[in-house]
Amino acid sequence: MRFTIPPTTLQTLVGNVFKHAEIADPAEPARIIIEVMNKGYTIVVSNRKREGNAAGVSHGIGMRNLRRRMQYVYGDNFSMLEDNGGDYYQLHINVQFIND
Repeated sequence: MRFTIPPTTLQTLVGNVFKHAEIADPAEPARIIIEVMNKGYTIVVSNRKREGNAAGVSHGIGMRNLRRRMQYVYGDNFSMLEDNGGDYYQLHINVQFIND
């Protein structure tokens, strides 16, 4: 089975983890999980957010651009849900393959 993933998807996600996540705590590691299944794939990003100025300034441009690329490639066959509340960040991307 062949499938595509929009260019720079993983680069954007990994870059955001290093920019915004607390990565120095081995008890709560940042995670990027990719699961490929017969009917699609899922990417889950989860991490504890950095506090204060250490988190860097975020304008959300990277995630907006990622959402646009996903929409271009998959149309309505994907979902991208972010939970940015509290001390933790989670992102769930689900893609359903189209049968040709």
